[in-house]
Amino acid sequence: MTTHLPIFGVPPHVRALLLGTPPYAGSLPRDLYAALAYFYPGVLSPDPDDLLLQCGGSRVLTELVWSLWATCGHALDDIHGVGGREFPGRVATASGELHRLLDARAAEDHDLDLAFDTVDAVLLLRDRLDTLLSLAGNRLAVSRMPALLWREAGRQNKPDQGGLMETAVGASLLGAKVNLRRRRDGLATPFAEWRDYGRAILSRHAYAPQNAQAAPEAAGLKRSLKARRPPAAEPGSAVLFPSSILEGVGRSDNQKELRRILADVLDEPLPGVPVPADWDAWERALLARHPNGRAFFRAIRRSQGSREFWGHAVVCADGPPGAGKSAMCRSVAEISRIPMKRFQCDNAADNSYGGTPIRWNSAQLDFLTAAFIEFKSRTFSAVLEEVEKAGGSRETNSGKLHDVLLGQWEPETAKAWPSTFLCAPVDLTGVVFLCTANEAANLPAPLRDRMVVARVEEPTADHLGTLAPQIAREVCRRQGLDERWGALDAVEMASLAEAWPGGSIRRLVRLVEVVLQARDEGPAAAPRH
Repeated sequence: MTTHLPIFGVPPHVRALLLGTPPYAGSLPRDLYAALAYFYPGVLSPDPDDLLLQCGGSRVLTELVWSLWATCGHALDDIHGVGGREFPGRVATASGELHRLLDARAAEDHDLDLAFDTVDAVLLLRDRLDTLLSLAGNRLAVSRMPALLWREAGRQNKPDQGGLMETAVGASLLGAKVNLRRRRDGLATPFAEWRDYGRAILSRHAYAPQNAQAAPEAAGLKRSLKARRPPAAEPGSAVLFPSSILEGVGRSDNQKELRRILADVLDEPLPGVPVPADWDAWERALLARHPNGRAFFRAIRRSQGSREFWGHAVVCADGPPGAGKSAMCRSVAEISRIPMKRFQCDNAADNSYGGTPIRWNSAQLDFLTAAFIEFKSRTFSAVLEEVEKAGGSRETNSGKLHDVLLGQWEPETAKAWPSTFLCAPVDLTGVVFLCTANEAANLPAPLRDRMVVARVEEPTADHLGTLAPQIAREVCRRQGLDERWGALDAVEMASLAEAWPGGSIRRLVRLVEVVLQARDEGPAAAPRH
């Protein structure tokens, strides 16, 4: 791996972060900023092909690195603090994309990295994102830490191997149930608690650091643990998948397969997500992005009442195409720090949503159970796009999507919704259903009775000053450009005002793209951070 001049400073190695070293300059955005400049100096080059070359010719990875670079710059430059609040959500999205990108990579590559003690910049970036997100309190990232810790502890002849071994043992035993206490700098402290716990266990079992390759022994240590009990489940958490559900799936092969699928959530308390401490600030942040979404955001806010943690709700954004309904759902999840999973309902006429029983040869995991497993959280936002257009038929084996939603949306049955895949009830009281529709009136009456419908009208010309600048920044992020290239001057805003009297946001996006493309200077001249 090539090293480069530390133009923005040398960030601590991931191993050091895992052992408690603070992020560079005590700041998550500044740490990632320095790391990107160090490992991908092409972000500083006026020639975009330089970064493409450093990313191995992968345009997907190149765009991801550009997006992270812009996110860091936005967080550091934003004097109002909005960019800093959005930083964890945007980094979490990038981390998910990077994990999907690396999932396609052969497992043998990872084994060779460990055997020859080499690691490339892509893996370092993935590990750094997960580590920084863990310090930000992201539960999904915390759940990925045990695998990373064992991998790092397995690298031989490292002076910090003993400390990583202790932390890995503690992480394997406590897992995501660790109490994410905050330090004075606002960062969470999972690694310190894991290390203290692992040190106590290793001292009892005389488990020496040189046994790092025996990582699978962690399961045996967990079964034999008697001296110290893990901390009680945190408020808002619940066990959604007790091991007793294995008894209802029939053959031992089915039980074995289900145990494999539910490995990370079986008998584990899944955490909830606290509601915003300041609902007014939450609503203002959303209106700053979507000034035409007040009714939708207010309906979501009212659905939570006086709860401490996000809970069951069904709210539908009903409005014409291009009003920004899907983007509003994404923003609600980002600003609320709730994981989000989308499902496109139009023409959905198969079992991809409701699933099929695990007893069948054609068993298929249902949408909600898959989300619980992916996020390892009892709370997430299930975004159902164009819900009124769902297809299906009761006369076929594929079923009808609207029939499945009836039980999930009814508050009483949502407490123990009978999962077709699991052949057992599942608690859905932590799921927030956000729907979009062009004509909610076309939904069956029983479904409309179970949801709150909020009208979302198209934005007007008065909203141009709010929408155009953020659309320009989003276009730049999508194209791998510095966000500052998207700053619109008075002439460009006047051109947009003349061409867009209000209406579809999709049309406004196209107009902004035309304005940016029409500039005299090319993207290569855009200022970089």
